[in-house]
Amino acid sequence: PGSSRDKAAQATVSSKWYDGRCLLSGGGPAVGAHIVDVTASGMHALNFWNTLQIFWPLEKITELAIGGQELQNILPLRVDARDFWDRHRFALRPIAHPTDPEHSMYLQVVWLNDLDKRGGLARGAWDHGRRGTIVDFRRRSADDGTFPNLEHGDVYQLSTADPDGRPLPHMRFLEMRFAVQKLMAGPQAEGALAVIFGGGEPPAESGRPGPALNHDDDDDDDFLRSDWKVLLEAAVEAKVIDSDAADRWARSIRREAYDGAMRRAE
Repeated sequence: PGSSRDKAAQATVSSKWYDGRCLLSGGGPAVGAHIVDVTASGMHALNFWNTLQIFWPLEKITELAIGGQELQNILPLRVDARDFWDRHRFALRPIAHPTDPEHSMYLQVVWLNDLDKRGGLARGAWDHGRRGTIVDFRRRSADDGTFPNLEHGDVYQLSTADPDGRPLPHMRFLEMRFAVQKLMAGPQAEGALAVIFGGGEPPAESGRPGPALNHDDDDDDDFLRSDWKVLLEAAVEAKVIDSDAADRWARSIRREAYDGAMRRAE
């Protein structure tokens, strides 16, 4: 669970700033989405620190203090946009304002296409009809009254008149999030999913007592990180495995994490 300061920041940014609306779609109500997950050093979320340590020195990662900068670690997103962002369907590339970075910045929409296909690399336009989309409610068409999709490359400008009282999102947090999301999108490509999950069944269950799971709250699962959940969902969507196989993989991954935790506790 987040700290009281973090929860207050989520409530403030999502309901009192940006007119309580999603900064991308203009729709509401907005929810407070973390840029860097506050539980990233634990078993949950993006496995943020482990991934970042590949590219940044450990001392730089440990110096990444969110405490005191909670307001700059929140983006107001509508539920659909937050879901796509957390599942690495799109990322936001931060761009500093060239002359006044304290008062203004830009975020560029990057739809994270399949990074590979069976047999080779391929890049193409995001299939909004098949894979889902987010629309911009501020740009209704004068011709037919429809709202346009957020397209790859769209740029949104964020501005503040009070950088002390209402600061912009933290550029460093956004840069790190963008880097990690590009990495996390790769394993969700169809070819990568087939390599991870398509080679056979997960190890058989041993019958030993396993970790307890709170079925009333899927997020309260210390032994199945959300990055694995995202990969399993993507594998089912790509028809690499079916939902029953995904359940078996989830139990196997949870068991392995649980056994590892028990060994470390001995």
